[in-house]
Amino acid sequence: MTAANMLNTLKVRGLSKIYQTRKGPFTAVNAVDLDIAHGEVLAVVGESGCGKSTLSRLLIGLDRSDGGDISFQDRKLYQPGEENSAHRNEGIAIVFQDPYSSLNPKMKVIDLVAEAFRYGALAAASGFRERKKLRRAKVIEYLNLVGMGEPHLDRFPHEFSGGQLQRIAFARALAQEPKLLILDEPTAALDVSVQAQILMLLKELKTRLSLSMVFISHDLGSVSFVADRIMVMYLGNRVESGPTRAVLDNPRHHYTRALIDAVPSITPGKRRELALLMSRDSDRPNVTHGCPFAGRCPSTADRCRKEAPPYIEEEANHGYACFYPVSESQS
Repeated sequence: MTAANMLNTLKVRGLSKIYQTRKGPFTAVNAVDLDIAHGEVLAVVGESGCGKSTLSRLLIGLDRSDGGDISFQDRKLYQPGEENSAHRNEGIAIVFQDPYSSLNPKMKVIDLVAEAFRYGALAAASGFRERKKLRRAKVIEYLNLVGMGEPHLDRFPHEFSGGQLQRIAFARALAQEPKLLILDEPTAALDVSVQAQILMLLKELKTRLSLSMVFISHDLGSVSFVADRIMVMYLGNRVESGPTRAVLDNPRHHYTRALIDAVPSITPGKRRELALLMSRDSDRPNVTHGCPFAGRCPSTADRCRKEAPPYIEEEANHGYACFYPVSESQS
């Protein structure tokens, strides 16, 4: 990695989050490590309850971690034990899954986007009229980036479709001038045709602005289109990660293979037999020892129930946590 890439790299080491419930402590994120280089898109995938959204909330500072640390642009963000410190997340913005609930319905578009301006963004203008003029011009600039424009400035959220609202949410996030954009399932609430538009927008923004992104999704089809690398999570654990094509073409963890097999295909030659997994027991207690996937894995052995597999990294930064990984013939 070059020195230029190092400057805008997100580094997460041992990040953990434990929630206290009526049934005892629940580990939502368990000692996760990840790195994101300048201009890179990392997809975090897994089924509901795997810890994806909790991870995004920790990165932006909406939740505080119970272990580990986060570094961005060579500075530490919030660390455990800093009771009075704010999460120093300048340069990081987030787009949530549901644009209907993330945008204030009583505010016009111009105010929604301008609200996100960084301190001093309008300092170049002198006087009220000049600041108002500059404010309007800058909002139009960000709306143009996401395929909208001046005619939308004075309208309210209820006047837009879901796809348009998500574009406004993107404009508001970009108004913060971020270096890292966190996308928490940004296409999940949209229909298929609008999803395609948003994915194309993401590709364009990445190219034009050299943005680094964390793309959280359960849709491997979307992930394969936009992501440079993939991290697969299961019950708060990182079970596999690596370059997108390496992970999708040669999955090493049985959970990754099951996710890939579940993606439907209309091409007969690409249809695969579904990996048979036991259903997940949502009421079972936290896994305190052994492999978290042992209860569902078709290759489970006694060792898997007793020991937690270490994370092993192979060539091209492709790693996995499994004692008995999927062979190339199986993948």
